[in-house]
Amino acid sequence: MLRSTSPASDMSASFEVQSIIQQWEEAGASLANMLANYLKLSTFMENTCLRITKNNNLGDLAGRIDKSLQTLHITLYQQLNQTRVTLAKTRNRLTSPVYCLPEEILSEIFLNVGFTPKAGDLDQFPRMDCHVRAIYHRLYNLFG
Repeated sequence: MLRSTSPASDMSASFEVQSIIQQWEEAGASLANMLANYLKLSTFMENTCLRITKNNNLGDLAGRIDKSLQTLHITLYQQLNQTRVTLAKTRNRLTSPVYCLPEEILSEIFLNVGFTPKAGDLDQFPRMDCHVRAIYHRLYNLFG
């Protein structure tokens, strides 16, 4: 089913997309700056604290570093990895010609390739597990 959109709603959606892209770019620049500052402070802390620790007790700095490595760094790694995956998927979808096709055509292709039995399959009734396996095989070939 085709959806009709008005020029006003297209313009509103376009403005919203541009706003999201701008916020994403600004957040990326801000993140890069914060990570650079975090690295600088970590390096400064290493150089300074190792010199000072010989004479002063800085409390449980090693414990605080361990806690940071166990919580913050794991969270940062997971979120950056998820961001990388999301951006790669978005890029792939934007550059793939298949996403330019209307949903109706994609649905028809998917149904015909994935669920239409082959000519030889019409002569017999395959067991359910064979039929399911055949569907998965066709889907694998379609997406592979």
